[in-house]
Formats: sequence, structure tokens, C-alpha cells
Amino acid sequence: MMASLMMPGWRQPRSNCRSLQRCLVNYMEVEELLVENKKVKGAVVYDHLSKETLTIRAHSVINATGVFADAVINMDNPDAETLLTPSQGCML
Repeated sequence: MMASLMMPGWRQPRSNCRSLQRCLVNYMEVEELLVENKKVKGAVVYDHLSKETLTIRAHSVINATGVFADAVINMDNPDAETLLTPSQGCML
């Protein structure tokens, strides 16, 4: 689940995902990680735009969830150490 081009609210049509061998998802909430042989191979996600629950399988999964990264890591390892401390600031 990755792409080099992303703009807020933009999503590649699902038909393009297979031909590009990658898919960008936005406005989707991870509900469950799909783990095989101790490796994350996808996720069950809730699409907040279409109101659908989808299963996405992948060769590579990138946790690019920002301040929510610890919550996703804890889905795979509930005993994982907290990595992030959210703080107020600005982005330049």
C-alpha cells in the first residue's frame, strides 16, 4: 500500500491498483492486520468514504499512519514499546 503521488482526498481507482502493482489508500481505518509466518501481509480496513470493509493483501505494508503508528504496531504486538509522543507544533 504505497504510492509516490498523494494529495488529500485523492485515491487511485481500484482498477489501476493491480496494473500499477501498488495502491494508495486514504480515509481508510485499519481494523486488523493480516499476519502470516510472523510477517504482515495485508490488512482489513474500513473505507470511510464508501462505508465498506475491505481486505487488502500486499507483499509490502508500510505503516505511514503518523501519530497513529503506535496503535497499528500494537495490533501486531500488544506488548510493543511506545515509540511516539504526540506533541503540538508546526510543520514547515
